[in-house]
Amino acid sequence: MKFKFYLSSLILLLTTFMMVNAQNNTVNGKITDGVDGLSGVNVIIQGTNTGVSTDDNGVFILSSDKDLPWTLEISSIGFQGQNLVVNSTSQVISISLSSGEELDEVVISGSRKPEKSINAASSITVIGTKEIENKSVFNSLSLVDDVAGLQVDRQGANKLNITLRDDVDLLTTSTLVMQDYRALNLTGVDVFDSNASNLSSIDLERVEVVLGPASALYGPGVGAGVVHFLSKDPFKYPGTTLQIQGGAISNGGSMLSKGNFNMYNMNFRHATSNEAQTLGYKLNLKYSENKNFDFPENTLAQYPDNVVDATSGEVVRTIGNKNVERSSSRGVDASIYYRPSNNFSLTTVAGISEVSDNIFLQATGENRATQRQAFIQTRLQSNNLFVQWNYMGIQPHKSDNNRSFIYRTGKTAGVASTQSQLQVQYELAFDKLNTDMTVGVEHKFATFETNGQVYGRYEDVDDYRVYGAYFSTKTDLSDKLNLQLAGRYDKFPAIGENSFSPRVALVYKPSQRHSLRLTFNKAFVPDPALYLFVDTQVQNLPGGYGNVWILGNRDAQTFNNVRTSWLFGGGAVPSNPGIGMSHATLFGVLAGAVAPLLPGTLLQGFVPFLTSTTTLAAVAGTGGFTTGMLFDISGNPFGPLTNSDKSTLGEETHYELGYKGMLSDNFSFNFNVYNSIKENFVAQMQVSPLVALPTLATDFAGTVGPMFYNYALNTIFPTMGLPAAYGPTIAAQLGTAMTNTMAGAAIQAGLTGAVGVVESDQAPGGEPSIMFGWKNFGRVSYWGFESGVKWRANDNLTLWGNYSSVSQTTFRQDALGSLLETGSYSLNHAKERVKAGFVYDNGRKWNLGMSYKYDGGYEASKGQFYSGLVDKRNVIDANIGFDINTKTLIGLNIYNLTDTKYSIFPNMPLLGRQMILTLKHDF
Repeated sequence: MKFKFYLSSLILLLTTFMMVNAQNNTVNGKITDGVDGLSGVNVIIQGTNTGVSTDDNGVFILSSDKDLPWTLEISSIGFQGQNLVVNSTSQVISISLSSGEELDEVVISGSRKPEKSINAASSITVIGTKEIENKSVFNSLSLVDDVAGLQVDRQGANKLNITLRDDVDLLTTSTLVMQDYRALNLTGVDVFDSNASNLSSIDLERVEVVLGPASALYGPGVGAGVVHFLSKDPFKYPGTTLQIQGGAISNGGSMLSKGNFNMYNMNFRHATSNEAQTLGYKLNLKYSENKNFDFPENTLAQYPDNVVDATSGEVVRTIGNKNVERSSSRGVDASIYYRPSNNFSLTTVAGISEVSDNIFLQATGENRATQRQAFIQTRLQSNNLFVQWNYMGIQPHKSDNNRSFIYRTGKTAGVASTQSQLQVQYELAFDKLNTDMTVGVEHKFATFETNGQVYGRYEDVDDYRVYGAYFSTKTDLSDKLNLQLAGRYDKFPAIGENSFSPRVALVYKPSQRHSLRLTFNKAFVPDPALYLFVDTQVQNLPGGYGNVWILGNRDAQTFNNVRTSWLFGGGAVPSNPGIGMSHATLFGVLAGAVAPLLPGTLLQGFVPFLTSTTTLAAVAGTGGFTTGMLFDISGNPFGPLTNSDKSTLGEETHYELGYKGMLSDNFSFNFNVYNSIKENFVAQMQVSPLVALPTLATDFAGTVGPMFYNYALNTIFPTMGLPAAYGPTIAAQLGTAMTNTMAGAAIQAGLTGAVGVVESDQAPGGEPSIMFGWKNFGRVSYWGFESGVKWRANDNLTLWGNYSSVSQTTFRQDALGSLLETGSYSLNHAKERVKAGFVYDNGRKWNLGMSYKYDGGYEASKGQFYSGLVDKRNVIDANIGFDINTKTLIGLNIYNLTDTKYSIFPNMPLLGRQMILTLKHDF
């Protein structure tokens, strides 16, 4: 018995020893849906029957005697499967599965933390990896062009701007554009320029678009929504990719002619990580250049020949009365990812880019912008803590051939800036209350240096800073209903004001396929630094004397000393108190010019009278004065003379009802109905009017006629040797002739048109300036509607369409809150917009997409340069891709297939067809 016992023990010991030594490779990891751990997920080693399932927390432990590397097959019903290569037992395995249904996809931009789309308090659209790869866009902003409620405005060959549910602008936007949690909008400027960023379509995993105000979480100025570009990490997407693009624009002649085939782009990406996937890095390179569409001839005619230094007046460059057409950008960035565990990650990215491009600003018109910018961003995630810091420095080029300048004045206008942001966020859970909470603080800071060229008198007081603190909660009231609350307090030292932006949302889910939202948002919009601090000349007036000047609204422009300054005489003619011209002033102007013409004529006897200072004093003593009529720079009547408005916080209140659902396995539908109320919003306006004197000649004749008659009767006639009885008749004839000569001289000199300007007290001095500034409008309210459908006809074909409209786009008088209001406000886009298209992807060799876009006509109001009527347009875009093999793809994108000529605003480049050819290879 003892022998059997010892033998059995030995066999058991040997078996255990062999099993332990055989199963010598063990890995562990965690699988989530992006928010919560997933239980019951199958994890199998490819080619074997060895596998496990995840526990309730999404954690798995898998052992096998199979030598590494393994390929894990990860699958779960309702989710898209993934394969993962495991090279080391110490490898950190953290996997997020994507849902097979759109409602379950995980987004991070709606609440600044991961959540399922069906639970979001906002309408969120996601553009995924496959769609990004199929489109092969030249500019990454084009990826979101098909989203309902979003408008990508093409201002040139590669100059794009983005708008969500708000008024369309030229370079600034109320949409927050982000890349990997970092705001790409410049603080205090609200400018997003995709050319100046390092966005690369081959390094993008997804794009999230959030419609509606987001100030409660993201801070002031985010009154329309968020577009968040999320890049590929080196763990999930290792490898090397090169993309080369070439393209043409239709600027007359053949698309392939030498002058039109002028768009080039190169993107390079390399990413790798160690076997344990704890440390990775990636590198991106970008180069792009293109010619632009042609400017209108009437715009080019206003450009001077030379660029001069705004400070010294020295000529630094010759542009020959035309725009500098070539645009280019180049950049490089490198990222380091450190992920020692599932609960900790540290990512640092740094980059530098250079851009030269034509840009359009409402305040200054067409500009040439050339600058270099460098940035660094570090973000840390540790359990429930998120911290990020980023810094950017922007410097304009300083060489003469690369200086930034304003086309319409020819004056240099570079802006240097530093930008920084610090954000700290923490997640809290109150299980007994069924509530999750997020709290955070944020600091944004920007400095500017223009050397007096753009910010003029505000140069030393133009720092722009925002302090913010925010919270967000989600409470499950039941299995189908949750309440979400958010709020943010911000402080704006630049204008000395504070704000609190709240958000309240009820989200009802009758099933996992349907979601209904009811939300309230209040957002505050501070004026950007350009509105506050700009102080520069923007245009020369015809004739070479006088200019158009724009002054920021940090302070109001006032008219405490109303005087009329004259746009003739080169400064020799003194200004007059009041609105109009003193007849003594006119006499002084005309007498010196008319007197030399009289010798040898019947009127030569008036020469001593015209040249006598006593006469000028006598004319002044009559008090003769012609009251002027007020006009704007376009020749329209100007309203009452009023002060401009000092900057104050704008306020936007937003109510919304939204639905998103799957009506069948293949058909999704969504709609949003919202009411937007804007208060204390601003628009650029002419502050100081032009003065016209249509009755000047007649009024002047009435003043000087009796004086000429008396002089002729008492001084000239006695020297003629005629009987006294003829005196009154001769004097009347001579006086009338002299009066007509002087009045005719006034008319001939053009002094009956717009000859003067009433400057504000803040005018810069020197030449007379037509002053522009900002007007604060009281209140507008309008309704909006958006809807979208998507039908997956089969595994290869998807059809989609969306429609958006607003109740009103141009607001006047009572729509602005007062029947006495003389100004107007415009959203600068059509009331109705339609988009529709299809995507065909056979899953192997090729894909095809086509979209149709309709925009109704509208009345644009963009200051003195870009206002007027915009025609409706129908535009068709198409793209096709072909996989030469598993690593090489070619694609063709055609924008504006039918070559419909249009401009986004009057006096901007006339846009036509573009064709982009793409070659992409994975090494």
